Amino acid sequence: MLERGRIAFLDLTTLGLSFVGFLGMIAVALQLKSGVIGVPRLLFLTFLALSCAPFLSAFWRIPKPPYLIAPTVALFLLYPITAPHGIIYGRDPIYNFAFTNQVATTGFWQPGSIGGLADTYSLYPLGNVFQAYLIRTAGLDGEVAFLWLEPMIRMLAVPATVYAIGQRVFGRRIAALGLFVYMGTASILFNTIVQQGMGIIFVSLAFLALLLLAHSPPGAARFRTEILFALLALGVVMTHHLSSYIFAAWLLGLAAMVGVRRSWRSSFPPRFGVLAAYFLGVLGLYIVTVSYRVFIVHEQSLQLILDRLIAPESLPTSTTPRLGRTFSTLEIAWLGGSVLALPALGWFSVRSYRHVPRFSFVVANGWIAALLAIGTLPLLATGFDFVPLRVGEYTNLFLGPLAAATFLRWSRGDAGPLSRFALSRIEPMVDRVSRKAPAVVVVLAVAIFIGGNLAPAGMRMYFDGKSQWSTSPGRHRPSSWSSRSRSSSGATSPRRGCGCTSTARANGTRTLRSSSAPTTSASRRGVASPTAAL
Repeated sequence: MLERGRIAFLDLTTLGLSFVGFLGMIAVALQLKSGVIGVPRLLFLTFLALSCAPFLSAFWRIPKPPYLIAPTVALFLLYPITAPHGIIYGRDPIYNFAFTNQVATTGFWQPGSIGGLADTYSLYPLGNVFQAYLIRTAGLDGEVAFLWLEPMIRMLAVPATVYAIGQRVFGRRIAALGLFVYMGTASILFNTIVQQGMGIIFVSLAFLALLLLAHSPPGAARFRTEILFALLALGVVMTHHLSSYIFAAWLLGLAAMVGVRRSWRSSFPPRFGVLAAYFLGVLGLYIVTVSYRVFIVHEQSLQLILDRLIAPESLPTSTTPRLGRTFSTLEIAWLGGSVLALPALGWFSVRSYRHVPRFSFVVANGWIAALLAIGTLPLLATGFDFVPLRVGEYTNLFLGPLAAATFLRWSRGDAGPLSRFALSRIEPMVDRVSRKAPAVVVVLAVAIFIGGNLAPAGMRMYFDGKSQWSTSPGRHRPSSWSSRSRSSSGATSPRRGCGCTSTARANGTRTLRSSSAPTTSASRRGVASPTAAL
């Protein structure tokens, strides 16, 4: 164990770095919101990483929860804090608000009654109806309330659930470090107000319920947890389509793995097959009764992906800049390295724990998470590049704690991937720690955190150069259409300061209503098909 004086010095150092990080973030945010051009993106992300320095105390002790609250709140509220002019911005958040605002205005859920991508949103109502109920009941300003509601709900739910998953399996030190890793998730929608933001809440809670079932004794407590899982599974289905598909594929993968490795059955939740069949049945019933027309579009998208992978000559050849248009070569490489690093780090822990019976369920989830993270990478070449840069929010629920376990082993001086670890050396015990966490491990963890935070699109517009600005009608069609759609229902327009023109409004409605084919060219024109609805 480290001496108390050295622990106190390291704790004060992390708090000092966090204070510097917050000051830097405030200064950069003020510059960006004042219209200053040319602020380096990596400078802001460096300050963001410094603000999260208290998480790194997990390398030498159990972090104190009060030290972790401020950086967690700051990161999960970045979208509303940095919103230009304090308004909802971005194509998908505007459509998401259009659906929520309709429910709040009319008092009814009317699926498929809006038009454009908002029709797709309206088929998955749970999160939006809840927010609309709060807005309507409290008499809040819809535009302002919607900007803050989902980020605050995510802030209260997601970090606590990620921490609980890590603590349930590995203990508090790895749970805290795993949360830090998760906060560096390379997802383009991380902390953006879209339906995936609510869907991940139900998915993470459903995984936590399965972990509780895996270690619950028989009796009333287990039965109540199974009821909880049933409700959460229903919440996943009614909140977000991609979350439903991923969770269904995940459960099928777990069922296949336990079928192959029968020795793992004792560590899996009792009646796991029944729970998985229940979720698949609920999902199938919901598709048949509510979301069938959107499911058909998604099925066509899947067929298009398979065709392009089977016949590479059909891959998109356009040179139009896509997700990385505002990134330098260094930033693209950094982001790619962060995406690949987490499955690799998680695999080292999976490899170490694979023969330990009580870790079998976690190992199986680690395998599924790594396969999903790596298996979606070929989609980068198919025009569906938004998929691999979204699945991290799901896979890192397990890869985060597993990667954190790898970090702690390496920080204690283990030989890392080149050695075989005995069980007595790999178990994450709170009181086993070397005198000094190697700086290279800390730097690696911070580098992955910064690289992952390059992906979220929430603040990307602040770092565009003048050559990347566009005021053509096509760039404003979603916001223009959303404004017109809400205005026709008596809702307030959120377009303050967006510079939309009457021409854009006239063109926007017609174009968006006709975009139903899952083609890549539509997204390159600034028009999205239901395939890309979030």
